[in-house]
Amino acid sequence: MVYHHADNPSCPVIDYVPFADSSFEFDDTIGCCNHDWIRGDFDYDMGLNVADVTGLVDFLFFGGPPPPCPEDGDVDGSGAINVADLTYLVDYLFFSGPAPDACP
Repeated sequence: MVYHHADNPSCPVIDYVPFADSSFEFDDTIGCCNHDWIRGDFDYDMGLNVADVTGLVDFLFFGGPPPPCPEDGDVDGSGAINVADLTYLVDYLFFSGPAPDACP
């Protein structure tokens, strides 16, 4: 499936096959295409909240759509979207963990 972000046609296109792998890897040298440059802002609402956790869970475990830009799902900046990103985001939001780094 190919997805485009409607608000930003220059956003990288994401092509993926749900459930093919437990990790989604990408070239993170492109940079974020969201407007706030926050890693983890899965739903593009200019902040991090439980809706971003929900979007990431949907993508990782239920075949939901990928984030509009890869860095929006790569919360820990590892170059892949996986359960570690979900853990990082939950730790930040609910347990005073470190904030995600800004996008490149």
